[in-house]
Amino acid sequence: MLVLILIFSILVYYIGEGITEGYTFASPSRKKHNNLIKSNAYTYGNGALGYHAWRWVENAGILGAFIAIFFLDISLLRLMMIIVGSAIFSWLPYQMCLWHVTENKLLIPGTVYMVGPFMINRPIWLFPVFGIAGLIIMISSFFV
Repeated sequence: MLVLILIFSILVYYIGEGITEGYTFASPSRKKHNNLIKSNAYTYGNGALGYHAWRWVENAGILGAFIAIFFLDISLLRLMMIIVGSAIFSWLPYQMCLWHVTENKLLIPGTVYMVGPFMINRPIWLFPVFGIAGLIIMISSFFV
C-alpha cells in the first residue's frame, strides 16, 4: 500500500509541476484560455485551480512521497527502482500537462530542447517509450 502511495505521490508532483511550469512559459492568451490553471489573483482564466493552488498540489506530492518513504520497509535497490521508474513514467504526464497549458495539445511532434549550447531533438515516439520503460522498472521492482 505504501508503495502505491509513493508512486501516486510522485505522479501528483509531476502533474502539478507540469501545469505550473506550463503556466510560466505560456503566452498571455494561453494563460487566459486554458482549463487547468488560473492567474494568481483569480482575476482571469477559467482553470480549475490557481497557480499557487497547483503549487500546493506539488507540495502534497512531495510530502506524500517523503511520508511513504519514511514508513517503507524495503531494500534500497527496490526503493531506487520505484523512485526512478515512477519519475521516468511521470515524465510523460508532466510533458502532456505542460504542453496542454502552453499549446493546448497533449503531444507536440519534433520538440527541440536547448540544453546550454546544445539542441536536442526529441521525436514524439520517445514520450510513450519513456512511459512504458518507467512502468517496466516499477513492475520489476516487485520481483527484486
